Amino acid sequence: MARPMIMLGFEAERRGDRAATIRAMSAALQRDSTFVPAYVSLSNAHLDLGQIERASQVAQTATRVRADSARTWIQLAQVENVIALRARDGLRKRAFEASAKAYLRALELSPEDADLHDNLGNTYQTLGRPAEAVAHHERAIALKPDRVESRLNYGNVLLMLGQLEDAVEQYRRVLAQDPEYVRAWLNLSLTLQRLGQDEEAAQAIARARGLGWEPTP
Repeated sequence: MARPMIMLGFEAERRGDRAATIRAMSAALQRDSTFVPAYVSLSNAHLDLGQIERASQVAQTATRVRADSARTWIQLAQVENVIALRARDGLRKRAFEASAKAYLRALELSPEDADLHDNLGNTYQTLGRPAEAVAHHERAIALKPDRVESRLNYGNVLLMLGQLEDAVEQYRRVLAQDPEYVRAWLNLSLTLQRLGQDEEAAQAIARARGLGWEPTP
């Protein structure tokens, strides 16, 4: 039975023992090749050990075996993001595009997942496709109106599109919920500066400094 090995794998994962996690989850999947959490744990353990290619292989296998599970596609998207961050130029873009495709597949299976919309929006933004990112950030906010990270991301993509007043509105709404959100103060300052509102921009920077931020040399 797979269950004893799965429990051993989860216990090893809690201890931070990646090698034991890999052994247990690999054994569990030999007994039950359809158990999604085992694929996720196994893939993450390989990621933590820097075994990126193996993590990708596990995630891809999971999407073939359990194409009906949003979680397998999310895992593949996350692995592709790691690959992208370590890659160069064309390979980097290709990995981010693969990540976007995986997130889209996950959204087909779980269309009301705010985190998925937000992650896909961020991926499109990284790919330089802000017009496609907007709809997903808007949907993320509609699903979770109080999630400040989604609203900050929405403000960022509006800034990319040159919709400066709208970006300012989103940053101010973030700060109304979380006045200590340093990144929101910084982005607000940048946007106000582009609008020529230098005094308000300086005030926003001062607030960020008051929260401990210092510019890098």
